[in-house]
Amino acid sequence: MAATIAPSRRYSRATQEALVLLGKLIRAERIERRWSARELAERAGVSGDLIQGIERGDPRAGIRGALRAASVVGVALFR
Repeated sequence: MAATIAPSRRYSRATQEALVLLGKLIRAERIERRWSARELAERAGVSGDLIQGIERGDPRAGIRGALRAASVVGVALFR
């Protein structure tokens, strides 16, 4: 499992695991498309640093950026 980020707020284990999983899914789809993190950031309208945080599962990255990145690479969030 990826290194745990120690934010100032405590998150449940389930939340941390979900963030890590979402980040891995986004990264896998980005790599499959042969995009750099910077290219995904440009397409999603967010910063490269934010994409890196999302892919690490950092809870400080924010849901808006994660949802935008997931949408751009085609990660299905709801079934």
